[in-house]
Amino acid sequence: MLFTCSVADLSRYRHTTCWLITRYAGRVPRANYDEWVPDLAPSRDLHHRWSHEWRPLQDPSHWWASRYLPAWARSKTLDPSYKAAIQRAAELSLTDDLTLACWCPDETHCHRSLVAHAVRTYRTYQSMPSDPTHPLPERQIITTVLTHRPLWHLLAALSVSPPLTTTEIQTHPGTRTRTLRTLRTLEQLGLIVRDQPLHPHWSITDLGAAVWTNVLLRGNHPS
Repeated sequence: MLFTCSVADLSRYRHTTCWLITRYAGRVPRANYDEWVPDLAPSRDLHHRWSHEWRPLQDPSHWWASRYLPAWARSKTLDPSYKAAIQRAAELSLTDDLTLACWCPDETHCHRSLVAHAVRTYRTYQSMPSDPTHPLPERQIITTVLTHRPLWHLLAALSVSPPLTTTEIQTHPGTRTRTLRTLRTLEQLGLIVRDQPLHPHWSITDLGAAVWTNVLLRGNHPS
């Protein structure tokens, strides 16, 4: 089973295998965790930007979906160390209790929620080639998503925090038209679905999740 917690609550999870997935581990007592796994932490650059540019804004609606999620996706999509760590966490959590811990008190806008989602998604789709209900997506769809950065940025946002509204995804009012055009393209590809026509909330579909898993965890990108 997979758990997540703040470093402050690690002592409550010592009956599990505890992984510290922070960028830096120096201030956490070594007895409180079993392994430090920086491959599941934000990159140094992303951690610096979060600490100095975005966290001071306080309200996560100003930076989480429009800035943090695309930056996380860019840094992890083709990172073999990240993919290997996700696979190891998925395999361990199938046979043992695993806890992922970092500093943030609230995981709603914390990278540990993204890691936990990736682990659960990996477990769901690791048998995808032989599962008739989740076929591998066509290469044309994956290629379309990867060759248009706004497409896979939005797919990344929806894959980790469904559902999102149009206003939560777009970076500022000037991008509304481009954002809506991108969302419609993803909808036409069958990767997302619009829940409410008048006040659109967008959710990722099973095919969308399969495409994103293929891109993020399998490194299946156009040559």
